[in-house]
Amino acid sequence: MKKYDKNYKIKKGFLCTDEFGFPACITYFWLETENGSKLDVIKGIRNTKEKYFLTEEKLVGIECVDDLEPGVTKENDTLWENIQSNQNIQDILKIIEKSHPIEI
Repeated sequence: MKKYDKNYKIKKGFLCTDEFGFPACITYFWLETENGSKLDVIKGIRNTKEKYFLTEEKLVGIECVDDLEPGVTKENDTLWENIQSNQNIQDILKIIEKSHPIEI
């Protein structure tokens, strides 16, 4: 298992892709260092050749898939509030690192 001596922060934003034949995005959470290095969860759970990128803001012209599913936005917002208020954030980061130790 790869060990990390970096301090990651949990970031919330959007994963943008055209995997479905049209530009789309979903709410996405990732780990990022102060210098912008990201832990790539997608490559950690499946070997994908689809192109995608992460952004902290919704982009004009890209449909957000979350908006098509009732309750998803509220669930994501609740999760984000819990992440921000958690006093044991380093424990969460260690669990995530063990599950997805691939950097981009």
